[in-house]
Amino acid sequence: MSSSNIIKGTAFLRTRNGQTRSCAGSPVRLFPRGPSTIAFVRRAYGAETGGFARRTSWEPQPFDPVVTIETCDAQGGFAFDRLPDGDYYVAAVVSIESPAGDGGGYMVQEGGTIVTLVSVSGGAVKPIVLTR
Repeated sequence: MSSSNIIKGTAFLRTRNGQTRSCAGSPVRLFPRGPSTIAFVRRAYGAETGGFARRTSWEPQPFDPVVTIETCDAQGGFAFDRLPDGDYYVAAVVSIESPAGDGGGYMVQEGGTIVTLVSVSGGAVKPIVLTR
């Protein structure tokens, strides 16, 4: 079992007006695929392989002790290294607040969390892009 795998990537969303926002400064979580994480991802994001949800906070989960957290850099990049062979979920928060467009000065939350399933083995460097 190799432990030299790397998952690296970027996460971004587009606002309603077409601007791009990255995960810069936000947490990215990595957690192994298993019965409890599969159930969580399916329930929260709509499919076992991941998805998108308009949540930008992370409620405590029973599997939190096995979660690894990195912070997106200024360009929206992140990396997890020295990973054993296996299947992992990567969850990135992209928080976007934009004007509601009604001239009332209200802000609308457009961001959320993007999750995807990634498999690594054999010392692979696996590049991913999280968006929707």
